[in-house]
Amino acid sequence: MIKNIFYDFKKKPLALWLVLALLILMFRDIFFVKKLNDSIIAVLSIAWFWVNRRSKIDARFSIISGLCFLFICPFLMLFNEYLAMRAGIWAFLLIFLGTVLFCLDSKEPKGEE
Repeated sequence: MIKNIFYDFKKKPLALWLVLALLILMFRDIFFVKKLNDSIIAVLSIAWFWVNRRSKIDARFSIISGLCFLFICPFLMLFNEYLAMRAGIWAFLLIFLGTVLFCLDSKEPKGEE
């Protein structure tokens, strides 16, 4: 499974850089932006969906990323409840987008690329 994800990124290095940039912006939103801004969350979520859909990255990558955000929530809760809440928001969105991407991928006919 992980080999497939890394193979996708080897074939499409631009997609890797875009996904990493989006993940960095998500972490920046959690730790460095003081006020919760719905427009930032909406823009980054739409960009994440668009990059994953356009680059045909495996939907499991979104779910794994969401689970990583979910994993850091309890540790952030020890220090700051507000940071944990924001990480939880990103975890939910990434898992939700991964599920949507997975459903869309399963509905597409498997043809030659």
